Amino acid sequence: MAWRVERALIGDADAIAAVLVQSITDLCGADHQDDPEIIARWTANKTGPNMRRAITSDGAIVLVSRVDGGVACVGMAAGDQVLLNYVAPPHQRSGHSKAVLAALESRMKTRGVTTARLTSTKTAHAFYQKAGWQDCGTPQVEFGLKGFPMTKAL
Repeated sequence: MAWRVERALIGDADAIAAVLVQSITDLCGADHQDDPEIIARWTANKTGPNMRRAITSDGAIVLVSRVDGGVACVGMAAGDQVLLNYVAPPHQRSGHSKAVLAALESRMKTRGVTTARLTSTKTAHAFYQKAGWQDCGTPQVEFGLKGFPMTKAL
């Protein structure tokens, strides 16, 4: 099945929001422990209107990987920070997140970023470490979840 990474389009906003909610709900159990309140807080801002704003924001880089025209993975960065990298459950472990992350890093580097930052979930922590990211501080708590600050020289 052929797929590609490309810039998100405004028409992708609802599909992106659906991937975010689906990925968080189905793949991030190590973080939210299936607690509906934590899931609700974490996904509350993952909406089509918010994704449309992100896609049209001047400073944001919003990328998707597509399979048969549908959104399989979404990544977003702004400034020196990777803000999102979520894959739809049917496409987990198929290279989509890795490809989207590499494309985000490349575009950030092109924009002059020399050191990138992100906050990883427990679920994604080993993934980012394998991609060359390093822990850089004390874990933070947001939405009732522990986040791991990380950096990478680009």
